[in-house]
Amino acid sequence: MRKYQTALATVMVLLMITVACTSEEQEPGTGNDGVVAFTVKSSNPTRASDTQFDTGDAIGVFASMEENGRLASRGNYADNVKYVYSSNRFINAGAGIPLATDIGHEVSYYAVYPFMSSASSSFTFTVNEDQSTYDKYTKSDLCMATTTTSPSEAIVPLKFDHMLSRVMIDASLAGLVAGNYRIELLAYDNSVTVNMQEQSVTTQTGTTATHIKMCEDGTNHFKAILPPQYLRVSNVVAILYIGLNPAISVMVKQDIELVSGTSVELRLLRNSSGNYYLDYGGTGDSSIPKDPEVDDTPDVVNPNINIPNVQYICEISGNDVICRLDMTGIQHPETLEWLRLYGTNNPEQNIWISLDGKPKGFSIYNNADENGGNDIKTDIVFIVDNSGSMSEEANAVARDIISWSQQLVSSGLNVRFACVGYSVSGTINGATDFTDASGLSTYLNRSVGTSRTVGFYGSNASALSSAASSYRVSDECGAMAIRYADANLTFRSGANRIYVNFTDEPNQPAGKQGFSVEFFKSQSNWGTTQGTVHTVYSDTYTTFAESLYYKEFPWKISDYTGGTKFFTNSSFSGVNLSSLPVTGAMQHSYVIRFKNIAYMVGDGQQHLLTIVVYSRDGKVRGTRTYYVTFVLGS
Repeated sequence: MRKYQTALATVMVLLMITVACTSEEQEPGTGNDGVVAFTVKSSNPTRASDTQFDTGDAIGVFASMEENGRLASRGNYADNVKYVYSSNRFINAGAGIPLATDIGHEVSYYAVYPFMSSASSSFTFTVNEDQSTYDKYTKSDLCMATTTTSPSEAIVPLKFDHMLSRVMIDASLAGLVAGNYRIELLAYDNSVTVNMQEQSVTTQTGTTATHIKMCEDGTNHFKAILPPQYLRVSNVVAILYIGLNPAISVMVKQDIELVSGTSVELRLLRNSSGNYYLDYGGTGDSSIPKDPEVDDTPDVVNPNINIPNVQYICEISGNDVICRLDMTGIQHPETLEWLRLYGTNNPEQNIWISLDGKPKGFSIYNNADENGGNDIKTDIVFIVDNSGSMSEEANAVARDIISWSQQLVSSGLNVRFACVGYSVSGTINGATDFTDASGLSTYLNRSVGTSRTVGFYGSNASALSSAASSYRVSDECGAMAIRYADANLTFRSGANRIYVNFTDEPNQPAGKQGFSVEFFKSQSNWGTTQGTVHTVYSDTYTTFAESLYYKEFPWKISDYTGGTKFFTNSSFSGVNLSSLPVTGAMQHSYVIRFKNIAYMVGDGQQHLLTIVVYSRDGKVRGTRTYYVTFVLGS
């Protein structure tokens, strides 16, 4: 009997070990059960910008077996399969998504948090009106992720992005007793249309404000999730409830944009009249002065300088959307010294900026100060007349271009170079796209004389050559070459665009107004971000009778775009580029920053940006108005 019991015990132990091993192999989320599991990239913030997903959080996952990764509304390999967060990964809540090892191409996964039974490739998501509890708050935080991977990949990492905006309010300065009040945001837009394929959302515009109860986030701090939209000065944006007192309307000091995937930190304040309002707080960019209430911009009479075209880009800095302007240097018309500019709140102020007629506070950085940290990108295009009359200058021009480009790089500038050659036959007969100083040297040293800039070079040489066939007049036309470069070279986003036109001939557009110097006079033709044109004219004969659209002064393009001009002899002797005005303009460039433009970003409207430069002694005077359209990141 005892022997039988011993044998039975041995069998039971073996059975338990076998079951345990089988159970471990089939445990969900290990990749051993033939079902896909998902991890979260730790470097990516999750759930309303908090630090992690919580156990029990659920996502819906779609899978596409199409080679292009396209999602159908329904009928995909997987449609909204529920996965739940456990032990640092999402595991299947039911059958899960089987590994698709039998297909010959990659599989695309699309995930959405929170799980919604109604989710499809396109659906509507509405934030919770009551976000007063942590769970309701986080289930308003729409997050999406997508990745394409091998069909045999059993544990797939996902990077989730927040599609909505978080509003955080610091009420610690409002003089309220913690626990005795609550805040409700008024959201005119509380729903979005979700596009899983594009990983994007479109806010559904409403006409009636929805009350969003905010979640407490520590003492006197609150948070809520809203779709991208504006908190407008013209609207009541929040309601404050203090104890049993009547509701109090809360306004904003300025239009505030709620941007997808970002947080905005606001402070609840109370003015001397007892009214409550919201204003920017937290980590806003305090280095930029506030907008002045009174515009004391000088009146400019008889301007004597041309203010250059500016490159501009909109960036997020802290909680602020700022506009950064990059502008090349301005030269004193009498002393020829390069100006140092002083901005808002400086007793030496000599530059003023207004936007749509309202004065702006701004900070300004002078590149000549060399205090770094601005990463000014510059793309330089050499426009070279390679007609026969340039034979005396050609080798010297090429020599100096090579030397100058090497000097600019060695000085630490973030700069690239391209070159376009134009001929006496009225054609574009050579070009190389943007490259470094070494690549430019290789291009110019392929031959000698005027042939240096003849021929198309580089990886896209055939495309550049093909495009050139659309540009033709009958004689030398630098304006045509500049427009060719603008349309066909690969400029970097946000880079200062600088053209240097070397010629000894008039601009000769043969009656074509689009290739005339006058084309550059209008910003509707040549926008401010398209760059400045600097002219090097190597002929002592500069007083030819101008005939508009046929025989034009080429340096007028510099006048119209705010570039510099330099006149020298036909042998180009005693000249090097490092001493030309264009070099000083680059070395003495400026970076200008201003804010309070969030409500303008993405509105698709042209805004009037006016810059006035007026020296303390009145000897330097200039003004220019630009037409700008603000888009985040450009």
